[in-house]
Amino acid sequence: MSDNSSYYEEHEETSDASDQSEEAPDLSHLSEATRLTYQKSVLVFRNLDNLMDKCTSAFRASDDGTEATTDTTVTREELFDQVESTLLPQLDEKLKRLTSEFKPDVEWEDLDEKFETLLAIQTELDPLLAQIASAKDRICRSDTEPDLTNDQGFKKLKHIRISGMQEKLRLLITEHVHSSFRYCRWLLGEILSDSYDVPFLGGVFASSNAEISHSIHFLTRWMRESDFHMISRQNSRYLADFNELHNTFASLYHSGFSRENRQQHKAELLEVARAAMLITKLSRILIEKLYKQVTLKNSLPFFIEISSAQIKTLQDLPHCINDYLCRIKGHLKTATRISYPLETITSRSKDFQISFDLLIHHLVPSIINTDGFETRKYFEDWLNTWNDQRLFVSQNLELALKSLKDARD
Repeated sequence: MSDNSSYYEEHEETSDASDQSEEAPDLSHLSEATRLTYQKSVLVFRNLDNLMDKCTSAFRASDDGTEATTDTTVTREELFDQVESTLLPQLDEKLKRLTSEFKPDVEWEDLDEKFETLLAIQTELDPLLAQIASAKDRICRSDTEPDLTNDQGFKKLKHIRISGMQEKLRLLITEHVHSSFRYCRWLLGEILSDSYDVPFLGGVFASSNAEISHSIHFLTRWMRESDFHMISRQNSRYLADFNELHNTFASLYHSGFSRENRQQHKAELLEVARAAMLITKLSRILIEKLYKQVTLKNSLPFFIEISSAQIKTLQDLPHCINDYLCRIKGHLKTATRISYPLETITSRSKDFQISFDLLIHHLVPSIINTDGFETRKYFEDWLNTWNDQRLFVSQNLELALKSLKDARD
């Protein structure tokens, strides 16, 4: 493992700026190699989180101080063409390059070089996102300007925003979900093969499982009927695997899991890490099915008509999985005898999560005015429908957060 201490110190001021209100976990008991691994993971995932924040702001307003280079002499139609034919393809190319750096099941041999590459790509994205934001601001008239219902430019903007831009961000989110779990899997293997520390391992599990649990809660709402049968067949196997995982943690607890005998349980912990990836696979299945459903629809909103019995089964599935996740986290906290609160690490969820607020925002977009809609009633019906869906998603997220909080308490 290469020594990246100088690299981390160069970015320490930026990395710590958003964490001033959080109490950092005590890392003094960790080995130097493991402490550096922790710092690197924090930096990598924070950069991903910041990148998605910039992607969000690019479609709202240019507020990061980056100077955009959009030509002020072009017309709104020309701006549309620029966004659709030039800027979005460039964004797509750079995002593909970014995600290609996260190759599954391949160990990063030179972490210094890898981090520098990731930061360089992010830097290249900044001016591009600023250009998109500037074009969007110029295309969208202010609230004081007349409501031009027949303005074809606005109608085209709605299509770009709801179809094109949403699609690019959806791809970004999906790739980051996959990349985050791939990197988490690599990080687990790296810690286990070097001077791993069980408290840190517990923090990784708690944070990644929380995000998986969130995704399961609201993505099951949009599963197709065929997907329901597929998940139903797999349900018993998943529960059996996690029941075994629960028993593994219980046996570790009863064996007196002290610092002196951790090494003899290394193989068991590795099996635990592999078992946890089953939940990751389930989450990926749901995300992929949601993606296919979105791309098959040319207009929004999208809904699925399934029977009440199937809905009940889909509602039970995340509760069953959450129940096992709660047991796992409870036994992990007890078995590893963490000296600092588990919440200390889970509160740093930015380091290991995808911003699901961002996902909700683009699945349930907010349209401020009626441009592009044939009648105001059509617009009101459309908006009310989306507000109902936003409420449904928010309620499921609140339930997931409550169950996780209860598990920690």
